[in-house]
Amino acid sequence: MDRLEFLRDKADNIWYQHTLKTDLGNSLDSILNFKELLRKLKAIERDLRLIQKKNSSNREYIKSYFSLLSKRMEICAFLINEFQDRDEVDGVKYDKLIQEMKNRQDEFLAIRRQKMQRR
Repeated sequence: MDRLEFLRDKADNIWYQHTLKTDLGNSLDSILNFKELLRKLKAIERDLRLIQKKNSSNREYIKSYFSLLSKRMEICAFLINEFQDRDEVDGVKYDKLIQEMKNRQDEFLAIRRQKMQRR
């Protein structure tokens, strides 16, 4: 597994671990959890940017994953702000962000499948 795939797997695993363990009923724990998640995702993003500069053959793949990663970070920031401002989340906006993330994830998976088929 190359470094790009390793970082992508790591980011995906971190995302799922943090989002599955979060109890959205406890705002302080949620804020701390999403701040930690955001910090970890930003660190992975920095590493991916270094790979992007060196790797021109996977530009579309990396760009698509950055799009997904940035939406995940946007969701984290949104939830942090929501829990800091009040004890409940704007469900309509949250659902919209989640749907946008799912769309980006579908786009990324389609590009990834194309990449795998070319091998």
